[in-house]
Amino acid sequence: KFIMDATGAVTMPSQPAFLAQLASNMNNIPNQTWTTIEASTEIFDQNSDYNTSTYTFTAPVTGKYQFNAMVRMENVDNSTDYQYVVFSTDNRVYYALQTWRQTQDVSQTHHQLGILADMDANDTALVKIAMESGASQTDIKANGVRTNFSGYLLG
Repeated sequence: KFIMDATGAVTMPSQPAFLAQLASNMNNIPNQTWTTIEASTEIFDQNSDYNTSTYTFTAPVTGKYQFNAMVRMENVDNSTDYQYVVFSTDNRVYYALQTWRQTQDVSQTHHQLGILADMDANDTALVKIAMESGASQTDIKANGVRTNFSGYLLG
């Protein structure tokens, strides 16, 4: 499953790797509940391990996987206390917390996070967000700086 070209460059075309992004905006994210980021448009999916209908990556083999996400939010209510963006896997949940407390609504902001996760074969991973308090008016944006979820098998 290795390919070496004439220059000695080696590729592994079956190595799990994917990049998915939102196809459309997710509007008015509810407070005090976990909402899955609906990254349904694949940019690539090298081993067909990402499911665009459940927004879930399934590990084909046991190993260490690097996951990255960028979540663009607009219309965040100023009375929001904090926001969570997490990678939820079968083995554990990896949290990123941002304390909010703004003096006015925020037109746009974003979260970026990455984690090296241990996964067993058939474990799953997805990205979720939760807002604490404030109005349910936050939107997750698909256009411009796109919300995305990516990952690959490191080894």
